Amino acid sequence: MLKASAAAIELAPPIGEPMYGYIARTKGSVGIHDPLFARAIVFDDGNSRAAIISCDLLALEVETTAEIRRRIELSLDIPASSIIICCTHTHSGPITLISEKLNRIWLELLKDKIVKAVQQALSSLKPAILRHASTVVREIGFNREYFWARNGGKEAKDYPIDESLNVLAVDSTDGGAIATVVNYAVHGVVLGPQNLEYSADFPGAVCKHLAELRGREGIYIQGACGEIDPTIQRDRGWGTGTFDDVEQYASRLAHAAIDALKDSTIEITGDIQSSARIVNIPLDEPPSDEEIQQVSDEANEYINKEGEVNQQIGSALLEWTKRMKYLKQINQIPSAWPVELTAIKIGQLCIVGLPFETFSAIGQGIKNRISPLIGWFAGYANGYLGYLPTKWAKDLGGYGGKTACRYGFGPLIIPPGYGADEFIVNETVKLVEESFI
Repeated sequence: MLKASAAAIELAPPIGEPMYGYIARTKGSVGIHDPLFARAIVFDDGNSRAAIISCDLLALEVETTAEIRRRIELSLDIPASSIIICCTHTHSGPITLISEKLNRIWLELLKDKIVKAVQQALSSLKPAILRHASTVVREIGFNREYFWARNGGKEAKDYPIDESLNVLAVDSTDGGAIATVVNYAVHGVVLGPQNLEYSADFPGAVCKHLAELRGREGIYIQGACGEIDPTIQRDRGWGTGTFDDVEQYASRLAHAAIDALKDSTIEITGDIQSSARIVNIPLDEPPSDEEIQQVSDEANEYINKEGEVNQQIGSALLEWTKRMKYLKQINQIPSAWPVELTAIKIGQLCIVGLPFETFSAIGQGIKNRISPLIGWFAGYANGYLGYLPTKWAKDLGGYGGKTACRYGFGPLIIPPGYGADEFIVNETVKLVEESFI
């Protein structure tokens, strides 16, 4: 019989230190608006175990998640390939990626807490019934890359986005709730850089509402939200979101999830299987000397302007040009990058994880192609490499498609290349088919 349990541990980042997610944020945190958690759910079929941990953080390094998974495997007997550690991608959390401002002492405490959350869940496993439902929730997110391109005078097709909301009710056989897990795809950026309080943004508020509506733990699995921002940024302006807006988005999603469970559900039955594989994703060709010089000139323009935000932007761009020039000089610019694909199957449900800010069509393509399995896509999973854009986004040459890697978020200093989107979809589908079908 399938057993399950869930647990949550507050992460409690230190107040007063820099926050992560906006280069336009120039001050450190001043407090905690709502607690940040690591939420773990564990499944056990008597022969195999799997764990999914969702953290109220922007992202975690590949090396960080690899170490945590090794520790869980050694101490708690859950294979690393059966563990997905993902992030909700709140932009109102602490620094967690490699940076001179990273608090490494707190990072070690964070690792301990994630392991402890899984340990606590394992200690209270009970026979469980899993019920799955899905619905569509519109006007939570919008395609920002298209929107920015259109408003910048470029011709751009309005590419559709994945607005599907998946929900998994995990209940004990005696009728009590164990957890309610949802999977949806919108950037955790309702709150802009003006917010200086730690917050899990709307995904954390969704978890709070789910716990109030059904009891026990609510867990949010962030989807393929690479170019998907909350609609408030389209309708009212970038950086204008408030905590009231957070609650409105969260309430809509949580109630939609509960309504979906009432309307129609599929019982998830079967054993637990998992698989992971490393593939090498192609990267863009190195930028020309002329392009590097253009970015260097742009960096100096920012640095010569007044204002701390301009200084931060200019410094980030200048650092990118220095790294690029050096790597070109020693002929060490990579043409490919290793990527771990992870898939956990519980009965008919298959959860796929990638360590990217993955564009919507990629996640949707994977889910569609692994049918008849019920597909979930987990972004920011088992590490973070940067954006994974689609071809059309690369053609537009916008932030997620081209320039994000210049600002120091993630290890990739040049974007995934043309064809990387199709490559990842094909390789992920192949992993699922060869492992489970």
